[in-house]
Amino acid sequence: MTVTPREPIPADDVREGILTQAASWNALSDRNMSTLEKASVECPKCGAKNALTYWPSVNVSVHPELKEPLLGGRLTTLRCANCRRRTKVEFDLLYHDMKQHMAVWLKYADDKGAINETDKQALGVWTSLMARQYTTRTVRTFERLVEKIRIFDHGLDDFAIEIFKLVVRMREGIDLACPMLFDSVTRTFFARPILVLKVPAGNRAVKKRYPLRAALADIQPFLESLAAADPPPIEEWA
Repeated sequence: MTVTPREPIPADDVREGILTQAASWNALSDRNMSTLEKASVECPKCGAKNALTYWPSVNVSVHPELKEPLLGGRLTTLRCANCRRRTKVEFDLLYHDMKQHMAVWLKYADDKGAINETDKQALGVWTSLMARQYTTRTVRTFERLVEKIRIFDHGLDDFAIEIFKLVVRMREGIDLACPMLFDSVTRTFFARPILVLKVPAGNRAVKKRYPLRAALADIQPFLESLAAADPPPIEEWA
């Protein structure tokens, strides 16, 4: 179920913020705060109209109490007041962690699987602005949003994790289209870090575990070769 959120950030407004406020994310003060909005949503089971309160912007530095409900999916779930059915709702969401200097924009495509031109412009300008002082990412699904948050919370490089997932797919014969996700880092009895990935298996997800140090050592030569190459344009880092 998709919720139509407020109007996207107009590219011209963002550019104006850059020009008049010294290119600081903090200048866009309304984006620094968690924002709460309301919408009327129809239950897909019984058709009843429900008043939905949702958060198109979540700043966990200002409102840390929103982080766990977000990661657990409670902020993106509607419970019908009539039939009590729980339904996942989709809406664009900006996640902002000022302490980690990290921001992730969950931006859903339209019904045709495309991003409209206005949003493309806003995404490009936003990424360029934020990358000057922040780690910024743009994702297309809620699951990827949660994954990015967890990766950065563990102090890991998300690009390195993606490369390792590719290595795992090739070694274990897993379909490249399989939505493998980072889950966590755990510790053995001897305090050795273990990387945990989630892989779909039918109607459930199987957790696969790999020694973290060995995983990073496997991909280190590839990462070093990339570091020596010219970086891509900033718009491609989203």
